[in-house]
Amino acid sequence: FFEDEYEFEVKKLQKEGIINFHGFQEEVRPFYTKANCIVLPSYHEGMSNVLLEAAATGRALITSNIPGCKEAVLDGKSGYLCPVKDYERLYQVMEKFINLSADEREAMGKVGRTWMEKAFDKKKVIAETVDEIVQCNIYDYYIMR
Repeated sequence: FFEDEYEFEVKKLQKEGIINFHGFQEEVRPFYTKANCIVLPSYHEGMSNVLLEAAATGRALITSNIPGCKEAVLDGKSGYLCPVKDYERLYQVMEKFINLSADEREAMGKVGRTWMEKAFDKKKVIAETVDEIVQCNIYDYYIMR
């Protein structure tokens, strides 16, 4: 699965041995566990499940400094943020990550895992959402009177 406009390029890169494209996967954990870092240079994004899942598995992240991506990264601690559409900076950051020691890369992943537990705990997110709804309803009630 990929957008049709990328089909030719993906097949070309596969044929050249530059990438391995695995298509849509129901079970992504094996792919995350084989990686030291997940790179998602997005131009626009909703809240990125890829980044949340990867960080939850203890992987460092490199992604664009845009809404939907930046919330998953503690810049310089659990990964790196890059300006959107800046391929030179992306390359520099990827090179910086590659040059970290194995212990430093692993430590980044651990920080990311802790960040996921703290910021995206399901019970906490649900409680905050319910609080917002309740506050909005009370506010709307008083405004409407």
